Amino acid sequence: MHRVRGRAAGPARSIAGSHGSRPMRLWLKDAERQPDPTPVKTDDRLAILVGLALWLVALVTLWLFGPNLFTDRLALAFGVVFVALALGVIGLIYIHIKRR
Repeated sequence: MHRVRGRAAGPARSIAGSHGSRPMRLWLKDAERQPDPTPVKTDDRLAILVGLALWLVALVTLWLFGPNLFTDRLALAFGVVFVALALGVIGLIYIHIKRR
């Protein structure tokens, strides 16, 4: 075992480079760490709205073709779709409150 700046590091691991390799440290001191990157601004509403639209398509498909496809589990299939739609609406409300 060798020591990396006063700490036991275990066997040296390497990152393959074009002209050789360099040892990879498995931890850094707090003073050596780079600051966290700033969070990226995203519009999460778009992803939630696309998901809600797909669940609405599933609801219409289930309403039209469900009795022929799910004879014994129709209530369960509708329950899954309604829970997904409810969670999507809750997600939209959460994102709206969070953006204020």
